[in-house]
Amino acid sequence: MDYHMRGQTIKLLSKQQGISITQLADGVMSRSNLSKFINGAQSISKKHFDTILCKLGHGAKRFFPYPITMDDLKIFELRYEINNAIAIEDEETFKQLLTKAEALPAFHTGIHRQTLLRYRAFHLLMAEGNVTAVRELLDKAIKITLPNFNPKLVHTYLLCYDDIKIISLMAQLHFDNGEHDIAIMLLEKLAKSIRDKYVDTHEKARALTFVLYCLSTFLGSQGRYEEAFALCDEAIDAGASERAYSYLSALALNKACFSWKLGRPQNEVRDLFNQAYFGHRIEGKLSTAEEIKEIAQGVLGTKFPSL
Repeated sequence: MDYHMRGQTIKLLSKQQGISITQLADGVMSRSNLSKFINGAQSISKKHFDTILCKLGHGAKRFFPYPITMDDLKIFELRYEINNAIAIEDEETFKQLLTKAEALPAFHTGIHRQTLLRYRAFHLLMAEGNVTAVRELLDKAIKITLPNFNPKLVHTYLLCYDDIKIISLMAQLHFDNGEHDIAIMLLEKLAKSIRDKYVDTHEKARALTFVLYCLSTFLGSQGRYEEAFALCDEAIDAGASERAYSYLSALALNKACFSWKLGRPQNEVRDLFNQAYFGHRIEGKLSTAEEIKEIAQGVLGTKFPSL
């Protein structure tokens, strides 16, 4: 797919959804440059193209999955390695890769900078660093793509996946600071945006499972177990239907804990703990799996797993 065809893809999708070029360009590039791209007069980077597609509710992989230059490839591979280190909870590798990213000039401009700011904020959170510094990093990051960001309007925005991760981290900070209502409001609005605006069903499932996992965790910690349990079911159904498996093991753990709190049958609780335990082991999250084992043994009062 050459850049003219990519431009026509954006033109068609925006027309289908009634989204203006001005809305798409906001926070990503100038309206004139996006118009030139759509009309075949110039190219744009893969990252810009991916972000525009995300704002249209589509996954970039469906249309244009591969890097187009060596610089794109270098960034693509590094982001993949960093995200994988985060997923398997490898803090040391994550720190090393973050240092590598900070040395690349590409990560210090535009929307690549947004990704770097998010990684820095996440790193500070992992290290239990200065909360004020984390807030400042997240605020700078979100305003790269949403210059007039307002937490109360989250459900109205066209969001890319980095935006979703940043807003979720903001919610976590509010929750940790005791501002539970604000945190829950942010995630509820985020979930609404994903449900309403994402068109690509796989990308919708990927984003929704993550946000609903976070939201169910917050609600559960407030004793709202029935609501939290229902959100877990919605997220698991969405993830399983589109093979978006990233948070299914974590959701199974939440369901197990909520089932126990709700006084559900012990065999149901055990099955959910089994799913969570073995799922985390398969994902390589061995320390978390051991924590689940201890929780399950305390809840069930017997050796776990007992298969």
